[in-house]
Amino acid sequence: MNEPRFSNDEGEDAWIVVQVSADEHWNAYHDIRRTVLFEVRGLTGYDANHPDDRRDGYFPLLLLLKNTPVGAARLDLMDDAAACVRAVASRAECQGKGYGRMLMAGLENSHQNTGSRDWL
Repeated sequence: MNEPRFSNDEGEDAWIVVQVSADEHWNAYHDIRRTVLFEVRGLTGYDANHPDDRRDGYFPLLLLLKNTPVGAARLDLMDDAAACVRAVASRAECQGKGYGRMLMAGLENSHQNTGSRDWL
């Protein structure tokens, strides 16, 4: 796969944050978001084809733990100076174990690579 990868530098569990581009990762990304952000809350209408997920300057990211997708988020560049993190979700069985912090660390690394300065 040619996805941008943002790995941990601490030598801990084998985790990595990848920019979603492969079909298998798109499926996992949408499965995590649909389940955690909609179904668990009793909501319907999740749109796996929402144009923002593929919009220029919007970066869907997936946290892989030992090559298993466990978390998803999207980094949206708002302008040259700011970025916004949206729709952060971890699989239910992975919640409360620090994976959200790993995902945010990968997001921060990704954010630094964009040249943006501020988080929204």
